[in-house]
Amino acid sequence: MSDSPLPQLQPMPTDWQRALAVVAHPDDLEFGCSAAIAAWVQDGREITYVLATRGEAGIDTLAPAEAGPLREKEQRASAAAVGVGAVEFLDHQDGVVQYGIPLRRDIAAAIRRHRPELVITLNHRATCGSPSPIPLNPPTPCARTGVLSRRCGRCCGIARTSRHSPTRIPRRTRAVS
Repeated sequence: MSDSPLPQLQPMPTDWQRALAVVAHPDDLEFGCSAAIAAWVQDGREITYVLATRGEAGIDTLAPAEAGPLREKEQRASAAAVGVGAVEFLDHQDGVVQYGIPLRRDIAAAIRRHRPELVITLNHRATCGSPSPIPLNPPTPCARTGVLSRRCGRCCGIARTSRHSPTRIPRRTRAVS
């Protein structure tokens, strides 16, 4: 038994081939779980990245028109480095993404388009880490909350889609970190 206040994690499912990783910004997956993604790709699994924004508001010294294309290029290179070939941007405006129908609609459409067996996202809360939480950029939890159907309290969440209806929003979550 551990002295950790965190709940015991469920084992990571292994009976899947296709996953969709959904986050708010370029570099979110690299911060959260790209090592796991690299291992899954190396095991022969197919993973597609879907990003709500191009991260255009993420570089203080660059105008959004310059930062967006730069961060998109960096994201595509980072995805390729771990073996992910498909990277899709939903084109929500960085810095002002809000949880609501437009975001949920676009995420649901990506799930229907790609038909994953597993959906990967990051912590849906406003902070990450314990005991000294790190504040997250507001669009980050919005994108994650748009994916998760139940709460998971770690920095990388896994949601299973229904085996009978892979176009449904995920129904179970697992925490991975």
